[in-house]
Amino acid sequence: MVYQFWKQNVGFWRHKVLVSFLLFFAVVITTFSVRIPVALAANGTSLSASVGFSGYFAEDDWVPVTLRISHQGPAESAVLKVSINQSMGNNTNAIGTFQWPIELPANQNVIKQISLPGDIVNGAEVDLVSYNGNRIASTFLSGNALGHVALVSVISDSLQTAAYWTGSSDGVNPVQPVVVSLSTFPETAGALGGIRAVAASPDLLAKLSQAQTEALITWVQLGGLLVVTGTHGTASDWRGILPIKPGKEEKVSADGLGAFTNTIPPSGNLTVAANGISRSAEEWASEGNTPLIASRLLGRGEIWQTSFSPNEGTLLAWSGNPALWTTILRNSTLPGQSALVKPLSPNGVLSLTSVRDALSPMRVPSLKFWAMVFLLYLLVIGPLLFTWLRKSGRAAWAWFFLPSIALVVTVGMYTFGLAIRPPGLLNEAVGVLELTGNGIGQAYSMQALMSPFRNQMTFALPPGTFALTLEPSNSTNLNTNLITHEANHTLVSFGTSPRWSVRYLYAVDTLSKQGSLSCTLSSSFGLLLGAVTNNTPYPLHDVALFWQGRLYNLGNFSPGQTKSVDRAVESAQNYSNWLFAYSNYNHTITHSIGRSLIQFVSSENWTDDDSSGNMAMLIASTSARIPTLPMVSNRQKVASAETLVLIRQYTTVSTDSGGPFV
Repeated sequence: MVYQFWKQNVGFWRHKVLVSFLLFFAVVITTFSVRIPVALAANGTSLSASVGFSGYFAEDDWVPVTLRISHQGPAESAVLKVSINQSMGNNTNAIGTFQWPIELPANQNVIKQISLPGDIVNGAEVDLVSYNGNRIASTFLSGNALGHVALVSVISDSLQTAAYWTGSSDGVNPVQPVVVSLSTFPETAGALGGIRAVAASPDLLAKLSQAQTEALITWVQLGGLLVVTGTHGTASDWRGILPIKPGKEEKVSADGLGAFTNTIPPSGNLTVAANGISRSAEEWASEGNTPLIASRLLGRGEIWQTSFSPNEGTLLAWSGNPALWTTILRNSTLPGQSALVKPLSPNGVLSLTSVRDALSPMRVPSLKFWAMVFLLYLLVIGPLLFTWLRKSGRAAWAWFFLPSIALVVTVGMYTFGLAIRPPGLLNEAVGVLELTGNGIGQAYSMQALMSPFRNQMTFALPPGTFALTLEPSNSTNLNTNLITHEANHTLVSFGTSPRWSVRYLYAVDTLSKQGSLSCTLSSSFGLLLGAVTNNTPYPLHDVALFWQGRLYNLGNFSPGQTKSVDRAVESAQNYSNWLFAYSNYNHTITHSIGRSLIQFVSSENWTDDDSSGNMAMLIASTSARIPTLPMVSNRQKVASAETLVLIRQYTTVSTDSGGPFV
């Protein structure tokens, strides 16, 4: 009977254990069958990065970073993220997270180029994160921050092709040549920051993508230097831009290079291919009727071209070869006229953070006012109250009057504070818009923000805008700011922060459809003739023209309005310092938010000097908002929103052969 009981119960428990084991095994198998492919997909996806230009970059500029993603697994949507908390000088920190949405096709490689501030590149971590928050892959960035060198980017797939720059300089700093392949050349003009010059042969220029070509041309128009070596393979798209017309190959003497560099010329002949120069070009060296070196202006920048290959044996064996490229770099300098500045220099564009000084809560009542209130308070609760109570024999009433007066004064001060406190967001915005004359503009802008609310703030900027969210160095913000680069816009979102804390939105972008100040100007016997038309979308105030040491006041322009310079000529003033003269004319740039613009212009050494006398500088201001200065897009009440943008453009002045310049 005992045996029968044992047999029945043990059988039952054995069956139960067996069933439990089978269920457990099924769960394990099911779990691993679901999770193993995901783990393999995550582990099979790799992320690598190349920084700047062959690893070199400028710390005070935005740096292109080329990311290569080898994705193994099903197609999915992901986000590239980089978090920063970096001091930018001027007692401000760049705090926030950059993110770029990206699509990962199934089992394919993806190349994505992003741009980051140079200050944070070394040691920065780039994370590839799925939309459900899982990190797929990550990589750390590293590169070589430039010292006192002139970086020349040579478009090529071979390291040897950049050797001809060895030993040359820009007149101040030695040249550091770097090779950049066609696949990693930037697709935006802003990503070319820190480059002194870009060098390439015409056949490689023809192989650039449309986006890369547009980026390179725009960069030159803003003040960059393109050095084109040779004429072989010039594409039709470039023939109207390059200074030397391609022609048949021929052997010519190289004596013209000796005169150009002021050195002993090369021994031997050069193989050249040229058929003259374009109408807008200037010839610098030639042999007979064959141009050897020529250049032309393109917007604010220049294109220089040789009719020979730089890797010819005659040149490489020439002791004056470094002097050749040094002379080109020296002669291509346009001081103060370039629209390309160091966008992350604390003493440059970042000095625009001083616009915070114009925020209303910063403009508290003067110390004299508070001193008068305090002295009146002491007088009331002191001698006057004591004398009255003593004479009336009611000294004990001091226990009532003293607290009552203190309460009344406290309530009065609190009420006064409420009365002068702005009821909503304060937004002081300044910017600089550099126009090239063909609708393109380079914008640098800063918004100082302060709010009595803890609400988030969102701003929509043009696509491709380089933006930073800045906060005071003592900020306790826990990295809640987001800068999302999407195809249609750059979305900047500030997280919640303490009331009345100062925050900044800094943006840099190359803008299109900005119009120009169209000019038809000529000179005859030293007199300026012609007209200026405001073809920008902005109403312009205090437009001034600087030429040949004289200031011409043109007044205010509505969009589309044209004015003759004849009346301005009658009232033109001589000046020794153009900025001082313009400040006396346009007082808005010396008061309130305008003072930060004066500081910026002074640090960047803007100049109207032009030795040839055929270039004039136009300066104006506007209170309109440019695309990099958008208003907050969420429902936050705005109490004050002041804006001031300084606009600059250069224009040519044609010379009448009837009279010389004076």
